[in-house]
Amino acid sequence: METWAQLLLKYGPIGLFLFFVYVIEKKARATLRDKEIPRRISVATYAVAWVAILGLAGATLYWWFRVNLDEHVILCGTFENLQAQETVTSRREDLYFRRVYDKPETFDYRWCVIAGKPLDGQTVRFVFDRGLPNEKSATAHEFKIQPDHQNQELRIVYQRRADKVVFRAGGKEEELRPADELDARAPPPRLDLVPTAYAQGPPAQQSIDSALRRLEVNDPIIRQDARVQLGKMGRQALPGIDKALQDPAGSYRVRVGAISALNRMQGLNPDALSKPAYTAIVRAAGDRDPSLAIEAFRFFSKYSVAGSASLPASGGGSPEIRVLNTLKPDEGDFRFLFTVAPPAGSGVDLRLNEVLCFQDGSAAATSWLFTVFLNEREAFRLPARSYTDAQRPTRYRMTASDRARATVEVPPGKGYQVRVIGYKPKNVVP
Repeated sequence: METWAQLLLKYGPIGLFLFFVYVIEKKARATLRDKEIPRRISVATYAVAWVAILGLAGATLYWWFRVNLDEHVILCGTFENLQAQETVTSRREDLYFRRVYDKPETFDYRWCVIAGKPLDGQTVRFVFDRGLPNEKSATAHEFKIQPDHQNQELRIVYQRRADKVVFRAGGKEEELRPADELDARAPPPRLDLVPTAYAQGPPAQQSIDSALRRLEVNDPIIRQDARVQLGKMGRQALPGIDKALQDPAGSYRVRVGAISALNRMQGLNPDALSKPAYTAIVRAAGDRDPSLAIEAFRFFSKYSVAGSASLPASGGGSPEIRVLNTLKPDEGDFRFLFTVAPPAGSGVDLRLNEVLCFQDGSAAATSWLFTVFLNEREAFRLPARSYTDAQRPTRYRMTASDRARATVEVPPGKGYQVRVIGYKPKNVVP
């Protein structure tokens, strides 16, 4: 019996089936020959033994077929012309990648979707990271599976000179343009995104530190998950985010990730940030990298006041920009009236004529600072001034002392984007 116990432990259902065939059936058959046992009992025992044997046989066969012969739908292709620092990732659980090293200077990915149901009409979404030190390095792309893809060679090719990702199938080619923000279609948060509560009461500092470290890893999906995690932690994560923003040696990825996490928080009071951290976000709004500048602009749109307007490359015009708090307009609502002079050479002349105050943000007059950007470069900053909405609107015409004018170099043929952010003097370093 010790040998049978080992067989059952090792082989599971198959071992149990053999045990019934060679041990239980033998004993049940012996009861048929034992004249001392009533015929009715011996026949019933033998019948029960064979019902069990047949049941185990059916279950064993079913699971064997499920494990070995279950039908899977497989769709495969290649992602070509990549270099050492470039990677491809995906949230899709049934999408698998394998690097193929058969070229001297580039490599390819062999990818396969392995599913247990038809794939027609499904969308395959992946993230291509170029390995560059900016947020535009990683872009999300997707394509839809067609019925005839099963019998075609599917190739995704990165065209390096044009910086385009193209999809080739059945002799046709289409550009896979960057999709929405990487985490726009993220699945529900994983279990490790839930802050752990410790007996001593304080927040899970280890979890916060881990998320801050993951803001600068190479995998863009992991960076997005870290931002989501910090955003969900809310005020618990503020000390770590504040410290990261103040760090002059902090990486670009940490800065954009920290501001993105702030933008995801619910009920955040921006006054909780230190002056150096808040000032770092003001500077980020004028950063040359558009991703960092846009994330900072979102911060002021949500927690302070901000507004923007676009002009065509031909230049000229008098844009009026509404600068307000997108969540609570009663905490600040202004109109900025500009004049944009036609370009002279490679520069454009931007002038602020007046500011109209509809809501100053408090019951009395409120002190505001405003910074104006042209194509993500700081054009000028208005001196701190006390604004009031007493006349609804109250007009503030610019004078020479306001220095509300600048000439900014703009590449030929490029349109103009004017942005304004507003913030309280008490929040920033003088």
